[in-house]
Amino acid sequence: MITKSIKKTATGGPIVRFFMSEDLRQEVSGKVSAIGLFSDNVMVMPLPDDIPAPSDEQPIVVKSLALLFNISRVHQQCQISVEIEKDGVRRPFLAPRDFPALEVGRSQNLIMMQEPCLITAFGVRQFIVTVGEHEQRFEYEFRRQSITPPALSSAPVQAAVVAPALKKRATTRRVKQSA
Repeated sequence: MITKSIKKTATGGPIVRFFMSEDLRQEVSGKVSAIGLFSDNVMVMPLPDDIPAPSDEQPIVVKSLALLFNISRVHQQCQISVEIEKDGVRRPFLAPRDFPALEVGRSQNLIMMQEPCLITAFGVRQFIVTVGEHEQRFEYEFRRQSITPPALSSAPVQAAVVAPALKKRATTRRVKQSA
């Protein structure tokens, strides 16, 4: 049986995948570990109803927000840039910079950390990633989830309810031993 090595040829433009998490760490091997991955690119913030919506003057501060753009199918040197679009206005997020050609089947990670991340409004935004002449858009969202603060009560925890549950767990069981 004769086997030939098949040389893969590139078709189509670059592919960009977007991931959003609380933290990203690049290992020595090149792998990326995501901590607190927002699988749907939506960050939901549970806040009591009495907390006002964020604004430029009073943003919500999140410890960190990590962005990963995984880029593949780049077969010649080109420029890459990232912009944010909010309410129809585009602003630079990452200035254009040179990006090397990649071997067929290889990809490169572009990791950006915002520590801290200031959120000035809830809603949907877009990242616009331009690789050479190709533009791709990725939506992400900051969303509020209303929570009702627990009613403050001066009554102690109901010992009568807690005690039987603990008593059941503390009861020893006797096991018959077979002869």
